[in-house]
Amino acid sequence: MVLLVAILIAVIAPLFARTWRVMFRMLGLQGLLLAIIAYQNLGHHGDDIAVWVLIADLVVLRGLFVPYFLHRMVAGRVRSSELELVPSNLVFWGIAVFIVITALWFGFKIPPVDTLPSLHLGVALTAVLLGLYVLTLQTRPIGQVIGAVTIENGVVLLELLLKHHVALPVELALTGVFLMSIIAFGVLLRRLETAEANEANEANAPNAANAQLPAEDV
Repeated sequence: MVLLVAILIAVIAPLFARTWRVMFRMLGLQGLLLAIIAYQNLGHHGDDIAVWVLIADLVVLRGLFVPYFLHRMVAGRVRSSELELVPSNLVFWGIAVFIVITALWFGFKIPPVDTLPSLHLGVALTAVLLGLYVLTLQTRPIGQVIGAVTIENGVVLLELLLKHHVALPVELALTGVFLMSIIAFGVLLRRLETAEANEANEANAPNAANAQLPAEDV
């Protein structure tokens, strides 16, 4: 239960953070916590290579590679590290709180006989719904990528609720698709954020030149 609460905090924390650096770290933390849960739920299938591929995916790819790679693609190419996933408005914050409460309530309504699976389902739904909510609000590529990865982590958490696992070829395919998606996201971030920074610099250049004219005339 402690791990599920920790993932819930890691999912909600980016909404309160105001820098994309912290948000990327929270995505990595989500991956590491998912790996621990996967080991606890599927560790008894130690002879199944697919389980170890999944755990390696969660630790190496989602926990370490995703925050590092996305940070490298963005760092130095944006004007500011500040980012708001949810606007500072009571209406938008109220909707976010409603999403969290509704997801947890729905989770406790589905399997009413055991608290742990109910919380597990509620946290997974929270991640998916908050990720979708972020996608509906964000126009910046960084925010959209964070929302998409949060949704993906929520789907993995939902799959970990099951006691069986997919075959090795399927797991390898899923890992490959996720890796290619992250690389595509990173390349997209690099291009779009660089283009936005260049446009901002070009827009500010005439203003800076005009500001110097009086001094030059004197």
